[in-house]
Amino acid sequence: MQTHLLSDAEVGYYLADLMDRLLLLGDDFPTTWYSVGISGEKVVEQLLAHLPENYTSKLVIHRLKYRRTQGGVEVLPISDVNAGLPESALMVDGPIHSGQTMLAIARWLMAQGVKEIISYGLMVKRTSIFIPSYFGLMIGEHDRAYFQSDRIPNHRLRKNAPFGILRTIEEGDLSAEQQSLDSGVASLSEITLVALWYAHKSRGDHIYVYEHAGRLAGFVHFTVTGDRTLLLDAIAVDRAYQERGIGGMLLRWVENWARNNRLLAIDLFAILDRISWYKRYGYSELDEKSMPLGSEAFQKMRRKLLYNMNPPSPLLDYKAHVHHGEML
Repeated sequence: MQTHLLSDAEVGYYLADLMDRLLLLGDDFPTTWYSVGISGEKVVEQLLAHLPENYTSKLVIHRLKYRRTQGGVEVLPISDVNAGLPESALMVDGPIHSGQTMLAIARWLMAQGVKEIISYGLMVKRTSIFIPSYFGLMIGEHDRAYFQSDRIPNHRLRKNAPFGILRTIEEGDLSAEQQSLDSGVASLSEITLVALWYAHKSRGDHIYVYEHAGRLAGFVHFTVTGDRTLLLDAIAVDRAYQERGIGGMLLRWVENWARNNRLLAIDLFAILDRISWYKRYGYSELDEKSMPLGSEAFQKMRRKLLYNMNPPSPLLDYKAHVHHGEML
């Protein structure tokens, strides 16, 4: 995974070049602009700084918001929204991830009678289903881009106490006085550090423990399957630390680990009364029936880590690299 950090000056270079290219369109220069979301607004604000004064009076700008759940486009009033739609327009966004929003808005504009749709994205994921007419930076699916930042951003697993130690399991845990958690879930409370160490040493399973003030507060246990999927085997937090964000922190670390290792999804079996908790973190129930195990029942859930729901094969991915390299 690569992190691309663009300063104000570098963003300005991209937008100055974009304006030059738009002005070369001559009579086809789009005088109606649509900013997409908050990031699109910020790009438009800076793009205006590169617009010659004699064009300013001709320009009409609208703000668009895509209502993903309702599947509709909302036009937020900046200028006269009753002025009618033009034959050509410029659609602007900042980052384009899956491309679904831009594609939906482009189709909406087309349905309204806009014939020429010029589009721009400051950053485009390589797996986007929508490729804009112009773009600044194209990055890989797992890469990240930060714009207009005067400092290097840091990952953050926790922002509130208790601050403890997140670490891999180690041999010294075999002799730890506290061997298990009182999690309130029978199957999880039965798991000992000795058993986790055995899983790590014998099969190479990944085990991370979180300790606070010398006490075991939680752990997470996961493996990687052959289909580039992380299987979250167990995640547990001691009762004394529940409702304090420890479980969410462990889950975020697992996702971070999976992304950095270029995995495609995370699977897990959730205890039925914890399904809603996992849904808050983007997990969805699979169609399979729940699985009873003794007094507990589990439901298989999954979170995809790619924006594109159908990631390309290695061959197609290679062709995409070549194709987009030619575009640039």
